[in-house]
Amino acid sequence: MQSRQYSQTKNTQKQTSAFSIPPVQGMFESRPFVVQQQTTEKSQLPDLKTSLMQAKRYGHHLGQIQAASVSEPIAAQPKMGTEQPIQLGKTPKTNTPKTIRKRKKNPLGLKVETRRDASGFVNPGHKHSKMRPLFENAAVSPRDHTRPLDDWLYSPSRQFFTHTPTHTQAPGITQGHSNTVMGHNPDAVSRWNTYGHKNPRKDNFDENRQTSFYHGLEDRASSNASGGATKEGYLSPSPTQGSHPSYFDVRHPDFNHRNPWENRFREPDGKGGYQHVIYDPKKKDYVPKP
Repeated sequence: MQSRQYSQTKNTQKQTSAFSIPPVQGMFESRPFVVQQQTTEKSQLPDLKTSLMQAKRYGHHLGQIQAASVSEPIAAQPKMGTEQPIQLGKTPKTNTPKTIRKRKKNPLGLKVETRRDASGFVNPGHKHSKMRPLFENAAVSPRDHTRPLDDWLYSPSRQFFTHTPTHTQAPGITQGHSNTVMGHNPDAVSRWNTYGHKNPRKDNFDENRQTSFYHGLEDRASSNASGGATKEGYLSPSPTQGSHPSYFDVRHPDFNHRNPWENRFREPDGKGGYQHVIYDPKKKDYVPKP
């Protein structure tokens, strides 16, 4: 029994001495390096284990953080989307004629009318009761009495004969009333420049609702491409041209302060004639033009 304990103790001492005895030189020349490497690895082992344990412990959370960082730009997109109107608001507007008309105001701060609006020669709508005969007469197919008149006449599939202002060419066919325009003969500009500026605006407005002043329907695309029957512009009314005073006399009861005409006149008290005036925002009144 004692011999067994002695042998076990001896074996334990041999095993312990095997790790403490340095290796024999020559036989294992690279062993010191291995021992030193093992020593270094043993010294680093706790740090590596600690790092691995921490990585293992927080690896799941790090994965979540990484996923959150990837999805963060997506989450921020709605916020950026809400800021886009501010950026778009800073974008300069294009100086198209339509944009200029919308932004242009007179000295009184009122939006200026178009020249056609101010002249009174504004076309009524296609479905105006007095304009309906133009479309009935121009319809290619005969009337379908099983359908209401407006439903049949203004159907998008309805075809109409269209003409040039002089009717010197063969008529074309245009589908859909929205692709047509009601054509004047003579055109509105010519009528204004010859006699329209001498009439009150209401007279021009009423005249423009008579079918006798329209030659028929024109194709909208062709009419827009040609610029109308004339390139002439609307003349600005003035007393020297014999224009109706409601267009230029600032004291006339029917004078429209939103009109686009360049000329503004006022009759001096007790002096007769007209005096060219401009609006003075400080005095809030028209004063003689310098």
